[in-house]
Amino acid sequence: MSRYSARVIIPLFAAMVFICTGCSPVTTMKPLSDSPQPVDKEKFEGTWMMDKEIVHIRFDSKNVARIAGVGFRDDAYYMEEGEMIVTAEEKGNLISVRFREDGKWMDKYYLARYSFPTEDYLLVWLARPEFFETAVNGKKLKGTAEKQSAGSADVTLTGSSEEILKFIREADPSTVFELDEPMILRKLSSP
Repeated sequence: MSRYSARVIIPLFAAMVFICTGCSPVTTMKPLSDSPQPVDKEKFEGTWMMDKEIVHIRFDSKNVARIAGVGFRDDAYYMEEGEMIVTAEEKGNLISVRFREDGKWMDKYYLARYSFPTEDYLLVWLARPEFFETAVNGKKLKGTAEKQSAGSADVTLTGSSEEILKFIREADPSTVFELDEPMILRKLSSP
């Protein structure tokens, strides 16, 4: 069983929401890119499946990827919505993702890296909380690291996008992201 089964958040990019059993999220106060570009738009757009959940992704006119999922709970269907901003990077493209909860957009963005090994598969890697916790506690990055009962920390990065990207660029990707345990989404159809 994947350690990324959702604890609380939205089944649509269920594991991509990154609040999961046994791990803590790394979030930023702003997306990593202030001017979204349609990076990998043709690859992202379509209907995806992950762990029996269906996710739809389309880019809007402002180059923000819109995410939608439909679930069934308490004898009724419901829809969940998110947005994703893609940031092109030499060592691997990054995404900033947030969701709408109770009709309001979250004030933080989850941080992850992604790759398309083939046109039908999307791999997503979460940021390593312990890596960013060390950086925040060592004053290398601005932010907070709140210890959780499981021992890891919920890390919120409050510095500028440029500072965060510079720090990520200078680090070994295997220390920044959970490269040993990707979330795997399979494309079912394109628009």
